[in-house]
Amino acid sequence: MRTWVTADEHFGHRNIIKYCSRPYFTIEEMNADYVRRWNVDVAPKDTVYVVGDFAMNKRQFVAFNAQTNGKKVFIAGNHDPRHVDGVTFVPWVFLKHGGNTYFMAHYPHQQWQSSHYGSIHLHGHSHGTFLCDESLRRLDVSVDAIRKNGYTKERNADGGVVLLLDYIPEILRMN
Repeated sequence: MRTWVTADEHFGHRNIIKYCSRPYFTIEEMNADYVRRWNVDVAPKDTVYVVGDFAMNKRQFVAFNAQTNGKKVFIAGNHDPRHVDGVTFVPWVFLKHGGNTYFMAHYPHQQWQSSHYGSIHLHGHSHGTFLCDESLRRLDVSVDAIRKNGYTKERNADGGVVLLLDYIPEILRMN
């Protein structure tokens, strides 16, 4: 079982293609491709931390949650529905994994609990417009940042939409 992180899929959000220059003609094409790429990498028993903005409304949230593999931990984003039956949204997560401590929240932070002890902040919201900041140990894990920065070219099977948590320290060292 592996642990993944991602943010800002915006399943069902037609305008996100234009706003973020995503390489799709239709929302249906984007949705189908993201589900395919997700499921190429994520096994049903893997864990995925979704750092906000998974889908635009409750119906789409339920549909794409069912179509994508993995046990998901949903961190609330500004576009997520406020209530989905059977789903808990948390405001942030602290996770110890592979010798590192991670703080995950949808919005990028300048400081966070344990930041002065070397914890790593993983966020979404900025869609690849914030540069990786090694000095702050902060990384944008949105699908747009993953695509723009090539984080997964040689790590995931198909230049995926999820990022293997074990590669985060390496990415921070490279940038």
